[in-house]
Amino acid sequence: MKTEELSPKRRSVLKGAAWSTPVIAAAIAAPAASASEVAEGGQYIWETSAANPTGSKIDPHASGNAATYSSQASWAPDPWANVPTSATMTITVAFTAPVTFANFTSTQPRSLVSGDESRTTFVFVAPAGQNMNLSFTFNGAASGTIGAVSSMALTPSNAATWESPTTAEDVTLIP
Repeated sequence: MKTEELSPKRRSVLKGAAWSTPVIAAAIAAPAASASEVAEGGQYIWETSAANPTGSKIDPHASGNAATYSSQASWAPDPWANVPTSATMTITVAFTAPVTFANFTSTQPRSLVSGDESRTTFVFVAPAGQNMNLSFTFNGAASGTIGAVSSMALTPSNAATWESPTTAEDVTLIP
């Protein structure tokens, strides 16, 4: 048998290389693309439960005009969607009557953008992550029923989507 019959022809080798190159290039590029972009459907949602059906909750203290507000925005992606770690999460809490911010009751890093004077709207900002827990104590200006509606947003806005504001949460402050 001749040697040239056992070895592949040059044209066959070139044709095989031409067909396999795009497949190899696509396989190498796919993980890099999925790691750097938010997949379709990646979004933040209000974390709800039987005890907290709206996603935000106000618990009055036993006495005085103090209460504790709490909410959690959770990352709920389609499979393979990465958390947009370069984005900033903003949660705005709008009360139906003026309140004064007292202190944070949870330890997740965040900042209060608006001042601590008596007001109806407070804005909190933190780096986006798996979850955005927000819990703080506030004092109402007077006894009676007070409500709050929370909204969330991401900057940049194309980092992911997010749910619309929560439904109003009401509580009666006890004198």
